[in-house]
Amino acid sequence: MRLADTGSVTAAAQGVGMTVQTAYRLRRHPDATAFREAWDRAVEQASGLIEQIALSRVLNGERESRYLHGTEIEARVRPCSDRLLIYMLERQERQRRQRQWSARRSFPTPEAFETAELTSLAMQAESLPDAPGLEGEELTPFDFAARHHAPKLVTPSDSSTPN
Repeated sequence: MRLADTGSVTAAAQGVGMTVQTAYRLRRHPDATAFREAWDRAVEQASGLIEQIALSRVLNGERESRYLHGTEIEARVRPCSDRLLIYMLERQERQRRQRQWSARRSFPTPEAFETAELTSLAMQAESLPDAPGLEGEELTPFDFAARHHAPKLVTPSDSSTPN
């Protein structure tokens, strides 16, 4: 649990009276499948914490204080480094692409994936409760699976409006 809470293998190992080297050796052991899986889950959990800290630094900077004889004499907020910002943005984009790729791989064609996504979205929208103040004509969900061709896109130049 300490690994998930801190993201630090060193802190986790010390917390159970183990060296970092022993922890990694145990992780590599062929019979330690459950340990590796627990480790991976803990690291995944900790990555969220680490990402939150990094995001806070990106958004708020980092507070630096100077002390003289135990008394704070100066405090300032140092902006985050551009490298951290770029890293966070690139990481977010990689994760987004990985999620999309994983979802798409289970479908035979991109169209099948998009149909499933749109159908799922329509079902989610259909399950939402009616909100007071939104009275009006009831909308019927569109059947994306029954569609055999792409919808025709209309541009302003296509419309025949009188001048």
